[in-house]
Amino acid sequence: MFQRAFTAAALASALLLAGCATGPAAITSQVQSYASMQGVALPSTYRLEVLPSQAQQASFARIEMAADTALTKVGLQRAPRPEQAKLVVQVGASAGEGRAQHPTWDPYYYGPRFGWGLGYGGGWYSGWNMHWMMMDTPPRVYLRAVKLVLRDAQSQRIVYETSAQYDEVRVNDDTIWQVLFDAALTGFPAPPAGPRQVTLLPAPAEAPAPQAPASVPLPVWGLVVWYALSASIFSFWLWMKGIRHVPAHLAGVFTSVLPIAAATYGIVALGEAPGWPHGVALACVVAGILVASWPARPRYPARRRVADPLDPLDPSLDRE
Repeated sequence: MFQRAFTAAALASALLLAGCATGPAAITSQVQSYASMQGVALPSTYRLEVLPSQAQQASFARIEMAADTALTKVGLQRAPRPEQAKLVVQVGASAGEGRAQHPTWDPYYYGPRFGWGLGYGGGWYSGWNMHWMMMDTPPRVYLRAVKLVLRDAQSQRIVYETSAQYDEVRVNDDTIWQVLFDAALTGFPAPPAGPRQVTLLPAPAEAPAPQAPASVPLPVWGLVVWYALSASIFSFWLWMKGIRHVPAHLAGVFTSVLPIAAATYGIVALGEAPGWPHGVALACVVAGILVASWPARPRYPARRRVADPLDPLDPSLDRE
């Protein structure tokens, strides 16, 4: 029984994960539009009228970009110069959060909750169940709303007004602004009258464009070849030739020459400016090499001890 219940739970989890991996969920927003486009030739050009309060907000640039994209989708183009625009567009956006409004939240909600679970009571069991629970506060919701007002540039007559709003119980990302502007302009230039619901899918995130590999100059290739030859071939060949003529303990001391060679390469090839700390360090390295490789004083052979026949403790007098 437990194995069957565990299998069911695993399948339910797999289906849940598969549903999450299918892509972004559809967003249903509340839209209402008013149109009076008589005398407006389409396609047309527009300019954005940004309020001083909007211009001082750094986050408004994302709102403006989303509005431009939505207006372009319905055939309106931003005028190259403001005086050439046939329409003037005002953009508004608002965001807020609060508690959900429900007639039974006052202040508790006593209602059914459904779920699936496992339990143990003299044996494992599983299945669907329904229980009642108390919830002290309603869930937090997040509101996003946009509004577009289009006016004739010459007569200043409002020819199109539309708004869209959406609230949910989770925090949404910036893609909601693009979805809301697209929903607000559905049916342009002749939208249906009255409030309506519009369901759209967020646009998938664009993959970064592949970049062409940068060309490597010929001198850089020369440095790569020189480094490969000097570090992998010449250095080992010279090292093997050198240790044939010196003892192993002395050859190991000369590995300390590596920092001297590196400093020399940096000064000569890379133009690095040495300081007095570098000089002190290199002097210490050279002094260490000289001390370790300084010829040792010759050892005189120990004189052979002459046996003393009168000394009873002399080991040389031992006889089998």
